[in-house]
Amino acid sequence: MSNLRETIVAFLDSASVAVEPVFCKICGSPMEHRNSVFFFGGRTWEVRLPICPKCNPADISQDA
Repeated sequence: MSNLRETIVAFLDSASVAVEPVFCKICGSPMEHRNSVFFFGGRTWEVRLPICPKCNPADISQDA
């Protein structure tokens, strides 16, 4: 279990300092970035998650 914990912490450490993509790799649209906070093992990470507004629109119909 320790190895899994170390892997999660290493991922969150790297995500918190990762270079933010400017354009979507799929469609080329400008990326938006959302501030997010992750908690694990008594630690906190602030991560800006990249979101493509064209590939992942926020206005998805609930009527599907």
